Amino acid sequence: MDSKYSLDNGAGTSIQHFYPDYDMAQSFQRLNEGDPTDYDIIMLQHEALEAQYMDDGMDYETAHIKTNKTYNYAAALLKAKKR
Repeated sequence: MDSKYSLDNGAGTSIQHFYPDYDMAQSFQRLNEGDPTDYDIIMLQHEALEAQYMDDGMDYETAHIKTNKTYNYAAALLKAKKR
C-alpha cells in the first residue's frame, strides 16, 4: 500500500509519506522472520488503529494521540531498550 497522509512538514501540513523509522523497520523485519517481540505486536496494533482513525477522517496528530492511549509503541519500545 502506498498511503499518504496530511502531515506536519515544519511549515504547515502537506500530503506525504511518513519518514522512514529504523526501529519500525527492525520490528517489521522480526515480524517477517517470524520472531516478533511483544512491542512489535504493539506496533502493528498501533498502526492498524491509527490508520482506521485516519481513514475515518481524523487528522494524524489526533489519531496518534488517541491510539497511544491503547497501543503505545514508543513507550513499549523505550521500556524494552532499558532492559
